[in-house]
Amino acid sequence: MTVAAVYSKRRRQDTLPLRPGLASELKTHLANKPPAASAFNVPYKETLSNAYKSDIKAAEIAYRDDEDLVADFHSLRHTFITNLARSGVHPKAA
Repeated sequence: MTVAAVYSKRRRQDTLPLRPGLASELKTHLANKPPAASAFNVPYKETLSNAYKSDIKAAEIAYRDDEDLVADFHSLRHTFITNLARSGVHPKAA
């Protein structure tokens, strides 16, 4: 998958490798969408944030713990990467 510089975090064109199965599913998903259409209907940030807070409350996970650490949506990314590193995954592969 190629990401144009205007959409890339680093503001340069990036090429991201995709597994064949995912590439096939994306091709099917995007087949009937106009070229300028969004690939996915992502909820507004506030809607997603409220849903996440509701989910962690239902799971009885404190949003802010005794050490003032926050279990926000972004922390999931950090936890995922930490778990990859602890499992021995090379940073370049991660």
